Amino acid sequence: MNQTDWRSLKRCKPLLGTYVDISAHTYTGHSIAYRDLKYCIEKAFTTISEIQSRLNFYADDSELSHFNRLVHLRPLSISTELKTILLIAQQIFVHSAGLFNCGIGQRTIKLKKARAAFGDLADLEFLPNGLVYAKRPLCLNLGGIAKGYAVDCAVENLLQQGVAAGCVNAGGDLRVFGASGQKIYIRLPHQWQSLIELGELQNGAVASSANYFYRHDQAQTERQGIVHPTAGLRSDSPHSYSVIAPHCVHADALTKVLILSNDVRHPCFERFSAKPVIFYHE
Repeated sequence: MNQTDWRSLKRCKPLLGTYVDISAHTYTGHSIAYRDLKYCIEKAFTTISEIQSRLNFYADDSELSHFNRLVHLRPLSISTELKTILLIAQQIFVHSAGLFNCGIGQRTIKLKKARAAFGDLADLEFLPNGLVYAKRPLCLNLGGIAKGYAVDCAVENLLQQGVAAGCVNAGGDLRVFGASGQKIYIRLPHQWQSLIELGELQNGAVASSANYFYRHDQAQTERQGIVHPTAGLRSDSPHSYSVIAPHCVHADALTKVLILSNDVRHPCFERFSAKPVIFYHE
């Protein structure tokens, strides 16, 4: 199709602790008229906002916080969104041999309770009738996967509305869909103000992670950085890590596996049809 047949609209909002850009494309004769793209984009933003509220680890009234408080006391009925992301997280936990583990929320905040008392994703049990139970108290922090999941949900929302093509970009966690590809850039680890082209992406997702903005010679809050689930140490790698995958939820989570393993041949990547990329600090 001639490039001049395409018409595009792009909007940006502060969400997920970053800025989320959503672009949507239509073309002459398509079922979605250009004037309808704004409505479609707003619905996608609403989807992201709802997921953010539901999975917010730091909000006492979120569904995730409610889940963390009660799931070890009795089986809980949870939303489809929370159940879906927990199943994905548990699957990646298993295939990464525990390198990806959302059950380290106690390490990201100050708690009076002994950290050793908490379990992890291995303690989750999915019961009949949609119920979930944990064998030990949990303090799950889905920050390592929720942004990618929200991006995927926004894309699915746009597709359901009939948008022909587009991109959802949440601070570097992005997914492109449709016949229109997009060039992807990442920051250089030794010059974070500079960008390098990773290639053109079509019908796929990419997520990147690095310590660009963390100054290791300054005091850091407990919320910063990626924590090794067993050693309890924060990654201080100077390199940049990216993962390309069909879905952003996998790309987002697998960047943590790549950072902690520093192994582009880790079997977890093949399992999820993902391609890891490391840009080394010079």
